[in-house]
Amino acid sequence: MAKSNKIPKLPVQQLVILALCRLADPISFSSVFPYLPEMIESFGVPENEVGRWAGITAAVFSLSQAATGIAWGRASDRFGRKPVILAGMICVMSTGLLFGFSRNLPMAIVARSLAGASNGNVGILRTTVAELVPQKELQPRAQTNINLLTYTLLALHSVAYDQLLPIFMHHPTQIDRSSNPNVHLPFKFSGGFGIDSDRIGLLFTLYGVSGTIIQFLIFPPIARRYGVLNSLKVVTILFPLAYIATPFTALLSNPRTQQIAMFLIMLIKCFAAIFAFPCTIILLTNSAVSLRILGTLNGVATSVSAIGRATGPAIGGAMFEVGAVHGWAILPWWVLAGFAVLGAIPVWWLVEMDGFGGSGDDGCDEDEAETPEVPHAEEEGTQQPVGMGSPKVKPREVPEVDESAKGDEGLLSTSNLLDQMGKSSGGPVAMPLRRGHRVTQDHCP
Repeated sequence: MAKSNKIPKLPVQQLVILALCRLADPISFSSVFPYLPEMIESFGVPENEVGRWAGITAAVFSLSQAATGIAWGRASDRFGRKPVILAGMICVMSTGLLFGFSRNLPMAIVARSLAGASNGNVGILRTTVAELVPQKELQPRAQTNINLLTYTLLALHSVAYDQLLPIFMHHPTQIDRSSNPNVHLPFKFSGGFGIDSDRIGLLFTLYGVSGTIIQFLIFPPIARRYGVLNSLKVVTILFPLAYIATPFTALLSNPRTQQIAMFLIMLIKCFAAIFAFPCTIILLTNSAVSLRILGTLNGVATSVSAIGRATGPAIGGAMFEVGAVHGWAILPWWVLAGFAVLGAIPVWWLVEMDGFGGSGDDGCDEDEAETPEVPHAEEEGTQQPVGMGSPKVKPREVPEVDESAKGDEGLLSTSNLLDQMGKSSGGPVAMPLRRGHRVTQDHCP
């Protein structure tokens, strides 16, 4: 049978539903950032300690997610993607309500920890997307270990930046810098914008809308034209530049000018993040050689990246507190810039390769895919499929399939499955084989 030349199409309806489910994670994780500093202040925390406790509150979410990410991935492999995704959505809703009703700092930290532990949908949704879209034309592949390192460092500095921004913008401005003996421009100064959560929320809303536009209108054509890996290499250079420039916006004298300059820097960072995260996820997902391990792989990725998402805000909050006390506003931002430079290094070691669905195979091991001929029934211990190369073959009786012939998870092996199909149809089964492939006893998902 000739190989189909049809262009693969995206399952749009299923992907739209998965995209809506995917929104739950960033909403659950980052929607608290604009009002978190004021919320912590309302618990009676001193102003100079707000940054540290905001970082801890953000970090426990990701630490808990790291502890349970692999378990969620294995559960989806065992019980199916849909029931686990639905369970995760219910947990996200419940823990969000619990955090909203927090009356003190310990209760808020416990609620955030539970929210992270019960939010395992990130890796599962990536797995589902990869199963829906396995073609080479739609996904590439790269080395797993380097991708995990890249993804972890990316999550560390990117999430820390988003969590630190509201604290910086809410922090009081520094008055009379010209006459202050502790100020030595351009590097030694302190202070923020001194704006409230309403204004911060508006800036973050525009930030999110801009990200949506970049995600759907700018990222796809550029990634298709220049490639996923090349796009990732370029945007990793933008992160440290944006981080280094951020604290100097506090030196602008006009509040409106401060906010405009800050928003422009946020757009640069948003552009880089919108490109970096999907590119890294695509490369990571396609490093799986088989769909059998994809759920577990993405669970590992969720856990490992969650460590970065927990470490980043904790480091950023601690550095902000030190900088506020000693008058070094640039300290947390330049530390994040250092992590961004460190995270850009492994990207240049990556090699873009074909995805596991690109060659038309189903993810079987290479030793099962390179044998040039179909083995005889005597060699495999099973009945050889009929209809291969013979234009006319008489139907023959097919024996009942013994339960012992089933493979892992109760699935029939390839040969026995062909026999069952031939029996139900009342005739021979013709199975075209491509050159270099053979029917084996092992089943592939």
